[in-house]
Amino acid sequence: MASVGVRRNAAWLTLFAGFLSVLALVCTTLRPPSDADLVLQFTRDSANYQRVITMLTADTNIGTIDPGFLWHVEKPFHDASAAQVGIPEMRLAEYRRILGALGVIRLDRWARDQVMFATWARGFGGNTHHRGIAWLYVPASSIGWRRFQVIAAPWYIRGLGSGGEAA
Repeated sequence: MASVGVRRNAAWLTLFAGFLSVLALVCTTLRPPSDADLVLQFTRDSANYQRVITMLTADTNIGTIDPGFLWHVEKPFHDASAAQVGIPEMRLAEYRRILGALGVIRLDRWARDQVMFATWARGFGGNTHHRGIAWLYVPASSIGWRRFQVIAAPWYIRGLGSGGEAA
């Protein structure tokens, strides 16, 4: 009877180790988009990026939009409904449709004049690297630990680090 339990535990351990191996492989082989890729994406879809900025100008309570949640600008890390941020569900669906078409995995508004369209992320909470397009009303090469390279002000590439690594 004990050998059945040992075999079952060994099978689970093997399955778990395999899962971790695949996860490690995926995490190390997925490369961030290059600067050229981001510039091409922005150039191709600049009207949709600008559309989102225009929408955010009217919808001042939106802090973060992700496929799975919405945060109020004054209450980060607390899921909000469309009504709690002052927009109809159809407006939230429009944001998510446009962001999905752009390949944006998450939109963050850090301040009234700083918006990040994340198109790539790697890591885990507290140690995540991002790449994407940023809209910065005030020109900047960095904001805190975030690094930027101008595309055409007020539009920037977000996530430059040393040696070409995403920051």
